[in-house]
Amino acid sequence: MGDTLHSKEETTQQETAAHDTRKKPVAGWLFLAGAIVTEITGTILLDFSEGFSLPVQTTTALTLYALSFYLLTRALRSVSLSIAYATWSGIGTVAVALAGVLLHNEVVSWGKAAAIAAVIGGVVLLNFANRANKPSSTALAPERPRWTTNTTPL
Repeated sequence: MGDTLHSKEETTQQETAAHDTRKKPVAGWLFLAGAIVTEITGTILLDFSEGFSLPVQTTTALTLYALSFYLLTRALRSVSLSIAYATWSGIGTVAVALAGVLLHNEVVSWGKAAAIAAVIGGVVLLNFANRANKPSSTALAPERPRWTTNTTPL
């Protein structure tokens, strides 16, 4: 029993080392890319579910949404919330708008093209503004306290 007990400090250091992707910012961006791809794919499949009447498309779309949120939460370990969410939703919005044009022959009006350009411009500007305000060139999330559980037996 004494072999399995660790001090609170040792446990916290081990948990932090095991779960901290802050030292691996590329991993955060890869998780974010996966979240974007699964969200876009899920949204496109949602359109093909015919109002949730087709079980395969519905189940796949909902599974992809769940996976997208999981990957987004993993990305938030190293990418700041404002950057991650703006990038995730912005790229998703543009991609789904383009999918509507390609898959459903939706008309591209000047207004739609301007809105897509504005979304892209907004995401790019937000990324540049975030980097300009940081001492380093990476958009890392700030240190946050981690919830720990007390595993010490009573």
